[in-house]
Amino acid sequence: MSPLELVDDRFDKLAEELRASRPVAPVALRAQVRALEPPGPRWTFRWPSRRVVLALAGAALLASFVAAGVTGLSGSSTKQLSAVKPKSV
Repeated sequence: MSPLELVDDRFDKLAEELRASRPVAPVALRAQVRALEPPGPRWTFRWPSRRVVLALAGAALLASFVAAGVTGLSGSSTKQLSAVKPKSV
């Protein structure tokens, strides 16, 4: 048995009455609602200025050079042992 079969004639009469007595907004209220502006977005994304982008790019480049220098200097101080023994002639 479907839910629609459980609905009797009283529901149909009630639905008709509700549709017939649908409230109508006054003309003044409709004009006020139409005059309202839609709210703006709460948050908008803006690209950062060119100066900020250039400063961050320069800082990243400098940091990469510093990291490469530290890695190079720390790696050159350790002695690496050769896995292959030299052949005696």
